[in-house]
Amino acid sequence: MAHFVRLLIARDADLGEAFRRPPFLGTVELADGLVATPLEDAVIDRLGDEVTAVQRLNAAGQRLSRSGPVLFVETEYFGGTGGKEVAVWLDGDRKLTAWEGDNGPHWLKDFEGVEERLLAFDDAAILAFDMHPEDTGDVFAMFGLDRWRHTDDITRELRTARGYVPPLGVILAG
Repeated sequence: MAHFVRLLIARDADLGEAFRRPPFLGTVELADGLVATPLEDAVIDRLGDEVTAVQRLNAAGQRLSRSGPVLFVETEYFGGTGGKEVAVWLDGDRKLTAWEGDNGPHWLKDFEGVEERLLAFDDAAILAFDMHPEDTGDVFAMFGLDRWRHTDDITRELRTARGYVPPLGVILAG
């Protein structure tokens, strides 16, 4: 079974409106007043090559976090192997860039100061939102991220909710 999710998470009160405007697709509600916006491949591709995309992601995290904490998370698991990558921005600065898992950092490898942490996502949840995973035992369930297996699932949910109709070519190729 595969799990691949890439998104930004913030408090709705802080950044919900920003996440509902382009270039973002919109938001899905998570636990405790948090919202997430998916970073689908098409959005990432528009940011440029991988190094440029990472630089732009960092700049966006810095800018957005002036309004409230921002958490980037990517999971990539296939058949039980893989990992998570996280970054946290607070008050305009990146405070944590970490990964956990089997393969080392992929997306965040070009960030200065990326570090391996056994519970990187748990640490990020505590740092960004003072959410303590030990309360539930499952940080993904605590956030509500267990609802999706792939970023495309979130994208599809948002497009359906907004009455999105794909171009005819997509329908015919579908």
